[in-house]
Amino acid sequence: MKLPVETNITNELVGYALRGLDLIYSPEYAYKKAGVILYDIVPETVVQGNLFDEFPREKYKRLMPVVDSLNSGFDRGALKLACQVGPKKWGMKQGLRSGRFTTEVGEVIRVK
Repeated sequence: MKLPVETNITNELVGYALRGLDLIYSPEYAYKKAGVILYDIVPETVVQGNLFDEFPREKYKRLMPVVDSLNSGFDRGALKLACQVGPKKWGMKQGLRSGRFTTEVGEVIRVK
């Protein structure tokens, strides 16, 4: 699907992705994964606006750098969109992984 205005705003991109999913989804198929491919990427400085665009871009231009800096810091993925949060249905099998003695407080070796 072609976006009416180029964007780097996560909320808007997810909205378009969900609309695209609504267009192609069929309950007849058992889906496992879906992906989004971005192309015709341009620098933010050369974006052509749209006269009828009602998305509050200025508000999100200030918000997105804050969200990105929080999510790229120590606690990755600290902030998520509401559609990204839900019951965790899967997890990696970690029965054979080595201990995280230097990075996980609950796994620090205690000597008596």
